[in-house]
Amino acid sequence: FPTRRSSDLVNALAALAREIEERQGPRRAEILLRSVGVRMSRELLSPLPSLRDEFEPAINRALSILDWGWVAVLDRLDTIVFEHRTPWPFEKRLDQLPFVLEGFYSDTLHRLAGNEAMQVRLTGKRGGALVFKWVPADAPERGARSHAPSVVVPEAPPTTSSSEVPRESKPVA
Repeated sequence: FPTRRSSDLVNALAALAREIEERQGPRRAEILLRSVGVRMSRELLSPLPSLRDEFEPAINRALSILDWGWVAVLDRLDTIVFEHRTPWPFEKRLDQLPFVLEGFYSDTLHRLAGNEAMQVRLTGKRGGALVFKWVPADAPERGARSHAPSVVVPEAPPTTSSSEVPRESKPVA
């Protein structure tokens, strides 16, 4: 189970994102949350492992420090997939937590691959896991309203069910 400290961190990020969203719009909140993820990557994953076999365990050690779940990193023909399992308190923050994880995973791969033309984005859910993919940076952005409604940030009802996230177009190899 996640510690009280990790739940407090998520609630603090959610409150901060809500303030920014209300005052400056949802895009600014997304930028902030991704920036937090980048900072987390640099603070928790430095130095990066040099071997592929050490990559996934290093990420999971970093996530375990925060009690933020665990991830399976999967190599696919045309991309890298992150299947992230979140602890129960984060299920109420699925409109915000993914932006932090996008920043975290994107920065990690940018530092490993040196490819700024790619980014990690949430593409859906599978078997209870959030699915993130390494996609071209010019792929269409998903907006904050693509996620399930938040307990912290009230939104208009989404057009999809709370367990679905609209899928982005598949990257071209």
